[in-house]
Amino acid sequence: MAIAFLTFYLLTHAMGFAGIGMVVFICVYEKDARDVRYLAFLVSFFLYVALSNGGFICSSFMGNPSFFLDTWYFIAYMAVTSFLMAVYSVFIHGLPKIKQSRHILRKLIAASCLPLVYLALGLFVVPSADSAVARVFLMRAAAVTLVLLLIYSIMFMRANRDNAIDAECAMMMRFSIVANSLLIIPFLAETWYNYDVAHPYIPLSAESIYYLALSVANVGWLAHGVLLKRKRALDAAFSARDAYAQAALDPDSLGDREKNILAYLMLGLGNKQIAAHLEMTEFMVRNHISALLKKAGARNRVELVELYRKTLSR
Repeated sequence: MAIAFLTFYLLTHAMGFAGIGMVVFICVYEKDARDVRYLAFLVSFFLYVALSNGGFICSSFMGNPSFFLDTWYFIAYMAVTSFLMAVYSVFIHGLPKIKQSRHILRKLIAASCLPLVYLALGLFVVPSADSAVARVFLMRAAAVTLVLLLIYSIMFMRANRDNAIDAECAMMMRFSIVANSLLIIPFLAETWYNYDVAHPYIPLSAESIYYLALSVANVGWLAHGVLLKRKRALDAAFSARDAYAQAALDPDSLGDREKNILAYLMLGLGNKQIAAHLEMTEFMVRNHISALLKKAGARNRVELVELYRKTLSR
């Protein structure tokens, strides 16, 4: 069973690395602050899941089933939970296109510091004799605090899903509403079951399943979004270039000689044949064609002819 869980974790994180890598690419290429916030959220959640995985490895492969009572794990869990809550709070408030209240965001950031308060209590206030029980209680309290943030995010996104910045953002909000709603109960059950001195660490993997779904969504939706954005950008660029070229090749703006040369090009004649028909030198024909290419912004004669055909068919 431990090997099966380990294989699942490796698959989850392989997909996670692919999703994070794709978001990094988008951040560099698009230079969008929203993508940077999303990347920060992914990294924070990756750290949160990786910590659980590290505990699972300690329990299943290193003979330390009470790893969650160790000071290092208690400190790491509280720090990562606080970081995840702060980053997620900033991320969800950047999804709608309407400006959000800074007052609410400040409250969420303050609430994100609660795990650090729990950390201070577990390290400096609780007597060492009761530290094991107290740390389990405080980690469960941190999990409940995280769940409260998830509930708030569900309500916030439901109220603002019609104000999404774009179609990809709206899809992300709908996915988050469903995923967060499905995560809450399994996540709490996992936390209560695993953080118990009477049980070895048996991962129910609620957050890992969530992370896998998130990673699949990244690879699928972001890839689709990137390709779609690239296609739209190319279509817009080609449309603008075609419009410019067709205006430049409008018969009313061309001289008789230019129109004759274009007509012979459409018939597939070469420079020498065109020169013979128009009683010009081959050098003059070549100069006229070069000027037409530059005027239309065409890369070659084939493209020039195609643009001229479109102009005549308007």
